[in-house]
Amino acid sequence: SFQADDVIRDTNSGLVGSEMCIRDRDMTPAQSAESEGRRLVARLSDGGLSADQLRSLDAQQIVAALEGFQVPIVDGTSLPEEPGILFRRGKQARVPFITGGNSYEGSVMPASGIGEMEYLGWFKGDEARARELYARDFAAGSSAGIRRLFGDNRYLLAAIVHGQGAAAAGSPTWLYYVDYDFSNGQQPAGTPHGTDGYLLFGGERSRAAGVRALTGRLRDYWLNFVRTGDPNGVPLSRWSPVGAEPCWLVLGSKDEMRCGVIAEKLDLLVERYERRIAPLAVRSQP
Repeated sequence: SFQADDVIRDTNSGLVGSEMCIRDRDMTPAQSAESEGRRLVARLSDGGLSADQLRSLDAQQIVAALEGFQVPIVDGTSLPEEPGILFRRGKQARVPFITGGNSYEGSVMPASGIGEMEYLGWFKGDEARARELYARDFAAGSSAGIRRLFGDNRYLLAAIVHGQGAAAAGSPTWLYYVDYDFSNGQQPAGTPHGTDGYLLFGGERSRAAGVRALTGRLRDYWLNFVRTGDPNGVPLSRWSPVGAEPCWLVLGSKDEMRCGVIAEKLDLLVERYERRIAPLAVRSQP
């Protein structure tokens, strides 16, 4: 699913009028979504390029010129509103829904193009609370703490926002959390970003018997979901859909339902998210 807290807004769309709503990949105010396009063109040419020249560029040139993560742009047309806001309004497709993430999504942060201390600065006012909640990671070093915070904020926050929104709208919804320790005793422990995709499409090649077993179970859940709209089936552990309390299927050396997964951390991240979208949701309400 889309990341709940990593979106660019285009002031030219007329949806919003506050610069606080517009953030580029460096988490600083952007004049408009077009500024991202201009940055990209500047990396491709010393001078301006016409529309015909832009259309003739090789796709590999464009990909090679990208720096860091590229994020969705709310332009009012192709993306009418932030996905998290749409889910909270119940305007997503009413279909069965699976969403979740891995226990160490922050492993991807070095590829983001965002500096660690710069990112921590974005938590001004909440940094002390974040350090307390992520004390175990920060004890292993600033990088470990900041990266874990980054991953939870980018991926697990999206899962809880979209999952609860879908469930509230009446869609059968299942949350998952992959927590298989790939660290071999090294910090930080946990399941790196993208592992769920690796397990689905290549985990059978692992030399570790535990990883191959997890791969088989995860695939069975997904295949059941594709066939029937429900991931459950024999002999898999029961995966309960989201109810009044968000409970997750925790996938690891064994699978089990668990409520309150990183709950206090998610409480902080959801609070921050709600503060950010409060003016946006009101101004863009149809």
